[in-house]
Order: sequence, then C-alpha cells, then structure tokens
Amino acid sequence: MKFTVANSKRSISKKFSLDENGELNKEDGGNLTLAAFDTQNCPDITTLYNYMVSDKCTDKTILIPGVTQYDSGLILTKSDIKSREDEDIQQNLVSRSKDHFYYNGSSGFILLDYDPSSDYAQNEGKPLSKDELLAILFDVLPELKKAPMIWKNSSSSNIYNSKTKEIYRGVNGQHLFVEIKNTSDIDRIISVFYKRLWLSGHGYIFMDKTGRLHDRSIIDKVVNSPEREIFLKAECKKPVSQSMEYEVFNPDKKPLVTESISDLSIVENQRFEKLVLLAKSKVQGKSDKVRAVYVKNMHDKLGLNPTKLNECIESHILYSDFPIILSNGVEITVHDIFTEPDKYDGEYCFDPFEPEYGGLSGGSTKAWIDIGNRRIHGHAHGGIWYDLEFSDRKSPKELAVTVCDNNDHNSMFKKAALGAIEMRYISTEVDQLITMIAKFANLKVGSCRRSFKGFYNRLGGDYGGGSGNDGYGGGEGVGGVDVNLDSPALDGDGVIHGEMISSNISLPINLKFPHTRERGEMRINLDTFENFEFMMKVYNIKFSYDVIFKTPTIIFPREEISDGDDHVNASMSRLRSLCVLNGLGKDSSNYAIELVNGNQLNPVLDWVRRCKWDGLSRLDVIYDSIDIATYGDSEDVKVNREFSESYKKDILRLWFIQCIAALDGGENSPLRASIAVPKYEHILVFVGGQGVQKTKFIKSLLPTLYNGYILTGHELDVKDKDNIKISISHWITELGELDSTFRKSDISSLKAFMSKEGDQIRMPYAHAESNFKRRTSFCGTVNDVQFLVDKTGNRRYLPMEVNGLLPLNQVWFDRDKLREVNVKDIEIEIVDGVLVGGISGGYGDGNSRGEVDRDVNGNSIDKNGNKNWSWGSEDGDGDKNGGNVEGDSRSGTDIVGSGFCSGIDNDDSGNDCEIKSDSKSGVEFTGSFGDSGGSVSSGKDSGSSGDSGGSRKGSESSERKRESGDRENGRNEGDSEGFESKEGEKAGRESEGYIEKGEKAGNGRVLVDGWMDEKVVRIDEMKADFSDPNYRAKKSSRLLNDRLGVKNKGVGYLNLGSDEECQQLWAEIYFYYIKGEQWWPNERLEEKLGYVMGLHDRVDLIVDPLNDKFDFQKNDDWREVYINRGSEWVDANGECGVIGQAYKFHVLSQKEIAFECGLDYSNSIVMSKLSNYLATKGFKGKIYKVKGVSKRGVKICLLRGQILLRDLGK
Repeated sequence: MKFTVANSKRSISKKFSLDENGELNKEDGGNLTLAAFDTQNCPDITTLYNYMVSDKCTDKTILIPGVTQYDSGLILTKSDIKSREDEDIQQNLVSRSKDHFYYNGSSGFILLDYDPSSDYAQNEGKPLSKDELLAILFDVLPELKKAPMIWKNSSSSNIYNSKTKEIYRGVNGQHLFVEIKNTSDIDRIISVFYKRLWLSGHGYIFMDKTGRLHDRSIIDKVVNSPEREIFLKAECKKPVSQSMEYEVFNPDKKPLVTESISDLSIVENQRFEKLVLLAKSKVQGKSDKVRAVYVKNMHDKLGLNPTKLNECIESHILYSDFPIILSNGVEITVHDIFTEPDKYDGEYCFDPFEPEYGGLSGGSTKAWIDIGNRRIHGHAHGGIWYDLEFSDRKSPKELAVTVCDNNDHNSMFKKAALGAIEMRYISTEVDQLITMIAKFANLKVGSCRRSFKGFYNRLGGDYGGGSGNDGYGGGEGVGGVDVNLDSPALDGDGVIHGEMISSNISLPINLKFPHTRERGEMRINLDTFENFEFMMKVYNIKFSYDVIFKTPTIIFPREEISDGDDHVNASMSRLRSLCVLNGLGKDSSNYAIELVNGNQLNPVLDWVRRCKWDGLSRLDVIYDSIDIATYGDSEDVKVNREFSESYKKDILRLWFIQCIAALDGGENSPLRASIAVPKYEHILVFVGGQGVQKTKFIKSLLPTLYNGYILTGHELDVKDKDNIKISISHWITELGELDSTFRKSDISSLKAFMSKEGDQIRMPYAHAESNFKRRTSFCGTVNDVQFLVDKTGNRRYLPMEVNGLLPLNQVWFDRDKLREVNVKDIEIEIVDGVLVGGISGGYGDGNSRGEVDRDVNGNSIDKNGNKNWSWGSEDGDGDKNGGNVEGDSRSGTDIVGSGFCSGIDNDDSGNDCEIKSDSKSGVEFTGSFGDSGGSVSSGKDSGSSGDSGGSRKGSESSERKRESGDRENGRNEGDSEGFESKEGEKAGRESEGYIEKGEKAGNGRVLVDGWMDEKVVRIDEMKADFSDPNYRAKKSSRLLNDRLGVKNKGVGYLNLGSDEECQQLWAEIYFYYIKGEQWWPNERLEEKLGYVMGLHDRVDLIVDPLNDKFDFQKNDDWREVYINRGSEWVDANGECGVIGQAYKFHVLSQKEIAFECGLDYSNSIVMSKLSNYLATKGFKGKIYKVKGVSKRGVKICLLRGQILLRDLGK
C-alpha cells in the first residue's frame, strides 16, 4: 500500500483539556503548515496496524492517502514554498494540495469515515456502535466482508480523566481503513458506496449555519481526496487522556479489487437523485428561515449588504469588499488579496461564511486562498469553494446587489443609473443591470426599465431616447458591418494568445469582435457564429462531442460549471448569459452545436489505435479462460468437446470483431466497399447460473479509465425513447437477464431495432432529432438455458452456455509461452540480483529456427517494437539458417538484440550461432548456444558454458562456484557444472530465495520479455498452468521448473486486466478487423448456430403444442382476403393467391383445441393463456353453422399431415 505519513512540527490535531471549572474543553488544532513527510510502501494492512499502535504514531502524525513524486521532504504552504524559491534547499518541498498529491494507481486504502449526526434518523440521532455500523456497511456493501481492513475509533473518541477515570466521551466517530488494489479507482468507488447507502436509507440532509443544504450519508464522501489529512490521535493535556481501540479484519485476504464492483445503473442513479431532491424539499422552508436570520445577523455584525450577502451564499461568489480573516487573525478583503497576490497565495484563512467553524480559540482554519484559480477552497462541511470577484469596474450583477438593499426605489434606481454611467456600461450591460435589479428587488422587468430610464437620461445618459436603431440612442446608426476576422488577439492559426485569455467569465470582453456595427458612439456586436466562436476562444471555453456516449462536453475554465448530472443544460444556460453580457443575442448560444460537432471524439477507438499489436494472441488467452458447457450429440466425448471449443472460439471472435466494427462505424474495414453493411445486430449471450461471473467478465473488457463505456444490467424497452438512448449511448451494452427485455419489448420490434444502422434521437441542446450511427455492440446474460422465444429471429443471437468465466483481472498468462520461444538451451545468470545476458530472440535448438519478436506484418522487432532485426533465410526443414546477432546492453547487464542477424543457426548436430553485443557500459557478451557447448565473455569475465559444463573467469582472478552457495544478498553464483548438480541446485535455492523460499523473498524479480523486473509478489498473485505437462509449480510464485531441462527458468505472469494487456487485446482484434475479417456468421458458423440455438429454444408447454398442430397464420383476417374455389384460394378480385393447397378448417371450441393438443382444459391458468394466445393471433370466437347446427368456437386450420383426435375416435 502506498500513502504518505507526515509528522508536524506543531500541534495539528484536536486538543482536549479541562477548563478552570473542571469541564472538558475541546479545541481544533492548527493547520499543517510545516511537516516532514515520507512516502510509505506498506506491504499489508497488518503493517499499517502495527504502525498505528506503535509509539511512532503520535498526536502530531497524520496520514495522507495520496503520494507525491518524492520519497520524502517537507510540507509547507504555497506562499512559504514561493518565498524559498531562491534558497539552496536540499529537501523536497511540497504543499498539501492536489498540485503535489495524487493517486498513482498502486494499492492503498480508502477511509470510510463515520461521524454521528442528529440528522440521521435511522438511529434516532444516537451514535452507531461499532457492531451497528459494521452490520450496515456489510449489508449495503457486501464486498467489504472479505476485504482486509482496520477499524479504529476516531481521534476525538474515548476521552477520559486519568485520575478519576471519568469518561468524558466514548466512541464517537469511527474509521475503517480498507486495503484496495488500485487507488486510481477511489473517486468512483466511494461515489458508488455513498449512493448505495442513500438507496438503502442511510442518507440524510445536513443544514449549515447559512441555511445551505448538504446531502450526507453515514460515511463521508469527501475524505478520500489524495491530499486529505487523516488525524489518528488527539492531543490531551493531563489529567485528560485518550484510549484508542483497534481491530483488524481479514489480514490474510487479498486487497479489495474495486474495479469488479459495478457502477449504479441508470435507474439507480435517477432514484438516488430523486431521493436527495425529496429530502432537501422537506427542509427547504426551514432552510429559508435560517438563511434569513443568518443574513440579518451578518448585516448587523459586519455591515454587509444583505442582498449581496445572500447572492454570495447562493452563487459562491465573494466580491471585492468581502472581508476575509486570515489564520493569524488579520482581516483583509478580496481586493487586498489581488493587490498583493504573492503575499496571500496559499495562505490559510477562516471559512468566509462560518469563521467559527472548528473553533476560533483553537486557531483552526478550514480554508485556503488559491490565487491561480481565483478561489478560496473551504473544508467546512465536507468541502466548498468560493469564486473571487475582483475588478475596478463593477459588473452589472455586483452593482445590482449593491443598490437593491435600498427600500426607497427612487434612490435605488438613481444609484443604479449613476453606477452605470460611471462604469460606462454598454447597452447589453445596461440590460443585464435592469434584469438583475428586477430579480433582487422582486420587481417586474418592464417597470424597472421605465424607472431606470428616467434617472439614467436625466443624469446625462441616453437610454432608448436617441435615433439609433438599437433602441438605446447614441446618434446615427452605421449601416455597414465592420469585419475584423484577423484579430490581434489570435495567432495565424486562429488560436487565442495566452495573455489575451479572460480569467474571469463574469466580465465582458474588452476586445473587438470579428463582426460589429457602429451606432453613434457605441459599437454593437452582431449575432454571428464568428463572434460566438471568438468569444469562446477568449473565455477559453472548449467544446467536444463523444460519438459513443453521444454527449457534448463543454469545458469552462476553473471548473466554472461542475461536471454534474445536468452539466449540458447548466453549460448552455451559462453560454446564454455570456452572449447577453457581450451584446450577442442569447440565441447565439445555439452556435455551440456547430462547435460541438466540429470536434467529434471517439476516446475508446483512439485508445485502441494508439497501440500497435505485438503479434501475441490475447484472444487465445480469453478462449482458454472461458469454461464452455459441452455441446454435441456424438457418442464420442472428444468429438463433442472439440465441437464446443471450436464453436466458442468462432462466436467470441465474431462478436469481438463486431465490437470493433461498431466502434469504428465500419469505416476502416476493407469489406466496407463490397459486402459489409454497417449494422451490428448479433448478440453474444452467456447462459449460466448465478455466480459464474457473466456480468463481471463483460464489465472487465475495458480498464477503469474507459469502463464507463460498458453498460451492464440494462433492460431494453424499444417503446421507450429514453431507454433506447441509454442503450445506444455505450459501446458495449449488456442486456441483463434477457427475459426482462423479452417481456418489455415486442419480439418483432426488438428484431427491427437490432437490425438498424442508425438511430433518430433529439439531444438536449438540439431543436430537432438527429441521425446517429449505431456504434453499440450488444451482449446478454441469462440463467435459463432455454431462453429463445422467437424461432424466426434467433439468427441474431450467439448463445454460449458457460460453467465459468474469469474477469480479465483474474486471468494470468505466461508471455513467454505465447511467444513460443524455445529456451531449453538458455540458462539465466543472476549477478547481484540482476539478470545478466537476457536475450530476446534468436534461439534455436537444432530442430527449429531461432525465434524472434515479430510485429503483425512479420517484421522482426526489438523490445520497444522497433524494426531493428534483419534475419537471414529460413529453409523450413531440419537445418535452419539463423545468424549472428549484434545488440546493445542496457547498463551492461541485459542484452536485447537490436542490431542485425545473418549467418547460420544450429542444426541437429549442434553447429553454433554467433551472438555479439555492443555494451554501453563496457560489457560484451559473445558466444554460442548449441548442444555441443559454447562460450560467454565480457569485459571482466570470459569462459564457456554448455551441456558438458564450463567455467567462469574474471579479471580479478576469482572463482566462485555455484555449489558454494554464496548467501550474501541472495546471490547465486558459480559455474554451470555446479548449477546442474543437486548440491549446487540446493545452494542456489537457499541463497537466491528463488525456488523454495521465493515466497519469502520480499522484492522478487520477474522475468518479462527477457528482462528481470522488480515486483512485490505473493504466492497467490501468480497463476501457474498446471495442465501444461512441460511445467510443474514450485513453492515460489516466480519460478517454474521446466521438465525439458532448464532448472531455473524465470517466468513472468502477466495480468490480462492490466491497462497494457487489455489494450493489446483490443489492438489484436482491431488488426483482424482492418485485415478484412467479417462480423457476421459465415456458412460454417451458421450451421453450428442452427444446432446450438435449437438447444436454447424455449419449450412452452402450452404454445409449442398449439403450433405443432395448427396453422396460426390462417387466421380470421387471412380468410377475409382469400376464399376457396376448388383447388385454389383466391382473393376478392378473383386473383389467385395459393394454388393446390387443400387447407382443412375446423370450428373448435377452446376446450376442444386444448384436448387436441393434450392440454389440461380443467386448469384455469392453461385455458386463460390459450384464450390470450388465440386472441393475439387474430382468432375471435363466433357462432358458425356446422352441418346445419350452430356452434360457437374459432375457425382454425390444421397443419398439413395433422388429423383431429376426435376423428380417430379418441
């Protein structure tokens, strides 16, 4: 686990003492302004526990979940770091901010922080006990049950009097440190946990002192920021003391793999949002009252304008005159901050609206000043930020909130008019001022305009009184348009110069727009696309469109618009505001559609195409990891198994290629111009019971960063447009439990939907529907083996019954085995724990040619994928022409061929192949690797090694035998003869710790690609292929014994779920796709599917017997069209419909139909379903004449070859 431990030079945690009356006094500690830090690489949760209970962990110790780029150093404030920039300081300096602390994706911990709250109604406001808290967490988050974790009481719990033993505070807050595999997934998994708790009834609303409402749950969702402080103990002044309680759970279990925990479904997210909104609505009235009291008190105390203060709270804005109290008690204003930015940047301050938060007397300050982003970041109530507005020229909004506290409207409009003239507002700013006054004074815009106009014009302005065409006066309008496309604010490529970017989007742009018109002394910006685009460049607002998610992204500087669920609408609203602010019509915001469409992104396709496939088949690894049930009806079990394996590979390969084709829209397939149709209608269906990990496998097909492009558990309803949009707004959509989709969607409609090439959808920002290419590949999961209900549409399904599936992060494979490199004659030499002479490529055993790394085109490549090898000829038989190898050595230790190869390889008799290397550190290896022996030489050592033995000599004239088993630092040295001997092997095992003691050798070395890499491993992290007769597992997880002859062969097992290997998997599939493989079944696969799907057809004990006996196509409607004339059925016009068909129609009651089909006509459920089926097929009960007798029933046609049982006398 990687995290940071900081030890402060001064008090930082909560302080407990007794006051003069003997009462317990609690004060918040100071801020972390000076501390020494160390990055920890903690092997497991037990080690962290041992540290917590040790004397090294004090009240000045804090944990920080993230890490920095340094192993150690000092934590200072940003301003302190700036002040020391010119000093020669040997230590690494960082601030406790996201600028320096981050999650690096290694293992670490998440903190589940519980603080009791009276607002939590489940427990009547009482604190939860440890058992109660754990019971709730394990119920809502069952994944935690087997995770390694530490429970401890919070740093403010268990406070007592050491003399009298009086307990002042029992267990109050509680902390759970959960060990996880990947810290880069923390934000997502905490959000999942938080929402699950809300959905289970463990969420509540907290109201702060300003009346703001915050959603909360029994765990704090914001404490897991990488730079967050976690206090472990309190500072107690005698006789006050503290006792800490700890408990470790599952210390021997693996870290929690959070990626295997799915996101909430769309429905669950919507339900969560509704719950929060409902909970807030219940206390909104109380919130308004609290806000009103707070504003009044702050006005009375500080003299702040009530309207402006209310707007500041609502919009998180602090204007120039707003007071800020620094941590040293000095009061400044926002204006002062920007007057001396270097002095105040990074300084701690009290929360602007709740300065008493944390305790004034304790000096706790929960906010800090961030000049770069023009913000104050507060940590009160889980975190909040405030934008800093600073300008010598007041914005219309600030002027409005300043004047609106005046109850005398005449005085209010007079001040507004004076301010507008003083600020030299243009017409659009005047309009905005009037609108803001109407809002804050609760007046109608029309009456405000009339009142403002009177004062404005009397004071020298000319609002609506001149002869200009714009209605604001100002003299004669200029008819021509001034075109200024080559703005000095832009470079030659149309990119805004960095210094011209506006840092505050609350202020209008003071640059000349591309299209303007002069009216009198005023310049009017026209409502054109060029003006809108220019405005976006100056404000540094970015646009893009994700073709998979089908969502626009509008990125504002400094996260002006939070990336919430209603991001698009909020962004469009802000764009309309900016248009008005800069004199463009608010409808100019519609130009955003053009900018969005002009930057279309396909992040997943870009990710796939960034990687060049290395030629090793990860698809084969996928095939081997899936345990398919046995299909086939042969008496030969082997034949059935071969059919099943072949079928599995065929449908998986087809579906994977369909995924890539959908992702690419079929654009880059060579089949596009000939036979390919850009539709992706085949549904891979995993059939199997609960617990075989069907959904987890699907979710694991992309790494964490792109995992959102996979939707699982979706129930498709083709009648619901919103439901359709969700399903096609992902790359891979799993129809979870297909039965529910079949129930919701008419089968014929479902078939039509799956066959579509595109979809018509109206996006939130658009006025009309747009046509979108289908870029989704569907799959499904189902428990019932016989799930297919529509025998006419089954060709779209690719069913596969499985006994078990492994998510990619549970699949391990041996890269060396995928390479099929023969290493029988290559021995691995380790000096000082480092691989010496690791050779990639050019191996031969006398029976086959030397193998090398090759790219997908067959070209030889080096470790980095460069085409540096030029191979000799290959004759394809017993003698193989290999060649001389010349390559580089990295640091004189590892040799990876990167030169040329020509000459001969060894044949059966053991002729040698010469291998040369140029060393960058003066080490050179030359020698031969053949059955008859060879030599190895370097700058220091020379000698030979082969099957017959050898020796090793060095310039120091020292000889070290492997049988001596030098144990220092786990080194294993000696000659190959000793290495082959039992004594030498034993010495090697004991000294190197590589075989039988490998699991205890802390930092092991794993051979990957001919390189020996550092890796902390455990015996259960690497999976051996026990089915392979060439390998048998030793106790070490890092080495296997090759029965073919190699005694110490390094094996590097790789995880298919890693980012790199998963990317290689999809790069491989993309390669097949661009080479022309099709994503629809060929005739051979069609035959296999025909057989397999018959096994998955649903047997309906009522419907199937009916269809076996009667022709339901010949219903009442059919008989109205066609009439029987002899051997012909003709329509009403006498035109022939069907010739030579002798259809037998009979009038039967429902009871008789049930009898004919062997159904239980005494069962009301059976008869009800029969009645419904007849009605849906177009049969109505009527009275017919049968042999002169009236009979009520339906007229139904027997299938050819069928006969009524009654006619047989049954």
